[in-house]
Amino acid sequence: MKHVVLSMIMMCSLAVSAQNEPTEWFTPTHFKVEIEEMYPERYAPRVGAMHEFSLTLSGDSAMVYLPYLGQVHTAVFHADGLNFDHKYSDMKIGTTRKRDGLVVAFSMRHLTVDYRFAVTVYKNHEAEIMVQPMGADMCRYVGTWKPTVKIVEASDAEGKSK
Repeated sequence: MKHVVLSMIMMCSLAVSAQNEPTEWFTPTHFKVEIEEMYPERYAPRVGAMHEFSLTLSGDSAMVYLPYLGQVHTAVFHADGLNFDHKYSDMKIGTTRKRDGLVVAFSMRHLTVDYRFAVTVYKNHEAEIMVQPMGADMCRYVGTWKPTVKIVEASDAEGKSK
């Protein structure tokens, strides 16, 4: 029950827009978050030495390589954490309550487990990922994001077309 309530709170906090258009500083379908800290729901936080873990969105797919610590209620999880590359669905893009960042929420399915992701990015390149696996504890990650494609500003595009 706690997981359902947390997931609903996480999703209801979005001021959702129907468009998946890039902003002037962020493209929601082409970015990578490199993890620096992990905050499991039931265990002590893990900070530092996590630079090899990341979440990458590229087009219509997400590559997930994240450590996972939490109580699991299904036997489908593996000891190597969350490590898969699949198409995502149900993407929604919104703003944070303070309107100082963007939230990209999407769903994925790996084996028989459904995952709900909410990635919050800020202009200063800080990022937060909240992962809610169905039948397991939620986990939060903190890191930095970078674009995986170059965002062309309108003034640059006009200058090149002349």
